[in-house]
Amino acid sequence: MVQFMIWAGPRVSETIALAWEDVDLEQGTVTFRRSKVRGAYRVTKTRRSTRRIRLLAPAWYALRSIDAINKVKRAETVEIVEIVEIVEIVEIVEIVERDNKTVRKHTLRFVFVNSKSGLPHVSDFVVRDRFFKAHLNAAGVRYRGPGQCRHTYASQLLTTGVASIDWIAEQMGHTNGNMIRQQYGTWINEDGPDIVGMLQHALNF
Repeated sequence: MVQFMIWAGPRVSETIALAWEDVDLEQGTVTFRRSKVRGAYRVTKTRRSTRRIRLLAPAWYALRSIDAINKVKRAETVEIVEIVEIVEIVEIVEIVERDNKTVRKHTLRFVFVNSKSGLPHVSDFVVRDRFFKAHLNAAGVRYRGPGQCRHTYASQLLTTGVASIDWIAEQMGHTNGNMIRQQYGTWINEDGPDIVGMLQHALNF
């Protein structure tokens, strides 16, 4: 899950709400269309946040690895469905639409689940306090929230100097590049790529 977040850039709430119905493993794409906040499923934060992205290789690999594990493990739950001889956990969830009134039921197979219970993560809070923090403690790393995975994604892309700020904003579900400029403005100016050097190389100076 962490590898996926670092190389795909979703919000934590979007990560734990991602279902296999949103994933195209053949094409290497995912569609973020819902989130889970304080235990409740909702449509994404904004209309722009609903987005289909092409995955970078490490994020694609993470999903293929989970898919391979799912094909050989036994399900231990009362609510199951058999698909091509693979038993998987299925959840029927209620998702609040953007008007904050309409609630629709969806049957989903979630990608990232609690490895102990086999059930979807309860909330982004639980992921932070019981999963992410525990791993940081075990590794002896100073605490930072799992949202830092999203910041790592943005800074890695900005470092390359290849992707435009507007393209990165679209991948991350922002309305436009202004939020990227506001959040990473100082970093872009001080630690960003050597644009002049890259231009001189491209222009054979």
